[in-house]
Amino acid sequence: TQVLLGWWSALYNTRPLQGRDTGGLFRIMANIYTIYADHKESISALEFVKKMNLFLDKLVEQKKMNSYRVTRMKLGFRSMDLPEFRIDMEFDNMQQLDDAMTVTIHDKSVDKVHVGFNQFVDVETIQHFLYRDYPDEQ
Repeated sequence: TQVLLGWWSALYNTRPLQGRDTGGLFRIMANIYTIYADHKESISALEFVKKMNLFLDKLVEQKKMNSYRVTRMKLGFRSMDLPEFRIDMEFDNMQQLDDAMTVTIHDKSVDKVHVGFNQFVDVETIQHFLYRDYPDEQ
C-alpha cells in the first residue's frame, strides 16, 4: 500500500498521503473543508468551475492543499435545499488549512485567481463545513 501511495504522490506531484493501517487496508486520514455554493447567473457553470480550478490548482501546486474535488448536483436530486456545487478540499492538518488561507490573502498570484472565481459565487447560497475522517487520533 505504501508503494501505491508513494507512486500516486509522485505522479500527481503531491506530498505523501497520511493514513492509518486498519488491518490490511490503508485508510487515508484528512481534514476535509467542504463548501456548497451556487454561481451567479452572469456566468455559466462550466466557466465558473474553470475559474475555480485555477485557484484550487494553485493551492495544490504550492503544497498548501493535498487535493480537491468539485461535484455538481445531478438532476437536482437532493433531500434538502442545498446549492448546486460541492467543493471538497483535503488537508493533512489544520496548519495546512491555515497556510492555504494565508497564502490566498498574501500571495498576489493566488489572490488574483481566487477573486477571479469568488466574484461569481452567489453569496446567498454559500455554506462552509469542516469534516475530519473518523475515528481519528486528533
